[in-house]
Amino acid sequence: MTSQFEYDDDTVYSVVPPGDNDYSVIHDEPHSTVVVESNRPDTSVKACKNVRVVFIHDLSGSMETNIHMMVTGTNEFVQDLQARYKAPCNYNAEFLLITFAGDRISVGEWRNVNEIEPYTRANFRCEGSTPLWDACDVALEKVTAECNGIVTAIYTFTDGDDNNSRNATRPTIRNKIAALDKTVHTMLFIGSDPMSASENAEHIGCDRVHSLNHDTHSTPYAMRACTNTIARCVTGETQTPEFNQSDIHMSEGGNSY
Repeated sequence: MTSQFEYDDDTVYSVVPPGDNDYSVIHDEPHSTVVVESNRPDTSVKACKNVRVVFIHDLSGSMETNIHMMVTGTNEFVQDLQARYKAPCNYNAEFLLITFAGDRISVGEWRNVNEIEPYTRANFRCEGSTPLWDACDVALEKVTAECNGIVTAIYTFTDGDDNNSRNATRPTIRNKIAALDKTVHTMLFIGSDPMSASENAEHIGCDRVHSLNHDTHSTPYAMRACTNTIARCVTGETQTPEFNQSDIHMSEGGNSY
């Protein structure tokens, strides 16, 4: 069965709920679909650890044509966690959304995933420039200060390069990532700009298992790969979230760097 969410631009986005099938149908434009198929982790496997997740979403003007797929992918990610942490469960998952555009970095609050309603286009207004490193800096500071000893993953989504940070740079972000407790804290960089994504990931210290460099049309596959990483982590298959070769191939095809 497919669930549908109608957003304020009259576009309908559909996602097959976790566990219903091994594919999702995403309406990425009115009257067109993208079908994402993969060996989606079985959501009947419950979580065996507490986790915190930060999503950093680029809402600069260039993201406008891509944001529908990001909304749908974010909802699928949260739905997967909801299934794994649904009562009865002895563990908790919390989610924090950070968005950035122009001179604005909006920081949400930690929320139990089971209390989150589906995000809509209204939550993802696109405009302005790209203060990418400043947004990453905010997230890293919060994780360092508030997530001591808790498995925490930061997923950074962008379609371009930084052009408006006032405080942080690639070297300062690299230093803060290097200082993370790698046994519990993970930074993942997901970029859809072929000119800068792989270079930025490398320069901030996100290696192949912590970064994706997909093209815009492959965004649904990249979002599914992110869902796969957290599923493997919270069910105990991996200690922290990381991309495997299947995730990379699904998202990038033959691309590499």
